[in-house]
Amino acid sequence: MPGRQPLHEQGEGRVVGDRRRHLDQVSRPSHGELRVPAGGQQGRDPASPRVPADDLEPGNHRQPRPGEVGVLDLVGVGIVHPGGLHVQQDLVRSGNRVRHLQVLQRLGAAKLSDHDRTHPSDPSVSRAPWDVRRPGRPVSGTVAGVGRSVLITGAGRGIGLATARAMVASGDQVTITYRSQPPPTEPGVLAVRADVTSVADVDAAFTAAEKAHGPVQVAVANAGVLRDQLLLRMTDEDFATVVDTNLAGAFRVARRAARAMVRARHGRIVLVSSVVAVMGSAGQANYAASKAGLIGMARSLARELGPRGITTNVVTPGFVDTVMTSGLSERRRSEILRGIPLGRYATAEEVAAVVAFLASEQAGYVNGAVVPVDGGLSMGQ
Repeated sequence: MPGRQPLHEQGEGRVVGDRRRHLDQVSRPSHGELRVPAGGQQGRDPASPRVPADDLEPGNHRQPRPGEVGVLDLVGVGIVHPGGLHVQQDLVRSGNRVRHLQVLQRLGAAKLSDHDRTHPSDPSVSRAPWDVRRPGRPVSGTVAGVGRSVLITGAGRGIGLATARAMVASGDQVTITYRSQPPPTEPGVLAVRADVTSVADVDAAFTAAEKAHGPVQVAVANAGVLRDQLLLRMTDEDFATVVDTNLAGAFRVARRAARAMVRARHGRIVLVSSVVAVMGSAGQANYAASKAGLIGMARSLARELGPRGITTNVVTPGFVDTVMTSGLSERRRSEILRGIPLGRYATAEEVAAVVAFLASEQAGYVNGAVVPVDGGLSMGQ
């Protein structure tokens, strides 16, 4: 149209499209990646200065100034820098949010791989993975040299402690909780006293983990107690104490963990149940009920939180050689072994390996699963 200067004319840079929605400043995170505030909407990112209103008038088309981004009908973005840098980003819109930014960069004769790195000065560092649903946000703490923030309850010994060691070995930053006896000092592990029957204790444990390692990205609910008794002798307190610790405690952990995970649109929740949940056991009505409840809760959370990129899974260990099973009589141990096809108890490390897998990025499509680690004891259940 007469009097209108097309944006695609030659100038300091070239911008794809023919009508501008708004003009915003490029924000450059500390790690060096170029990004556009999620949604591409003015005012979403407080670090971005507001563009003068006259620049946003539909009829006011001009060449962008150095360092500016023009969002054009949500088709493309042109970023113009002094020296001829031109960055074109393809946008995919879903509702009112720009979901995905795919960056194509051209800087003179420089190669993209030389420029588009998390740490441009260090060629040994590979590019960090980014969540396509939240531009500029890492899907996990997998940026080179920085592990994920992990919290494991009931990790003073046994399966919990073995899981903590496995996570530390994979490079994660781990916080563990214990109720009474402090665990042995472990390199790379922060130990916090917490009783999962207390909302305040659970919140304090997460707060400590967040201060030390950042928002919790992996939560493992492992805390549990036993109060075995035949039905006619089991008291209300026996039943309530076990359910409050094993089931309600896991609920409190999952609820607190979900806060940051929902905001990040990514997370892993693993609940440690028991083979008794699917097989039952005489004298363990309270324990079986609490562990079976974890399965129903996990599958509900899997449906509720799955759309937010959060997986929730359950591990059902069989009989593990830990302090909790050491009190069994030799006769009872022999009876149990006869029912296990592998003919032996599991080690805590074998269970921990499965927990670590479900918490990993490789298990990103495993959700609502109940994974037995029982040597074949519960086959067919």
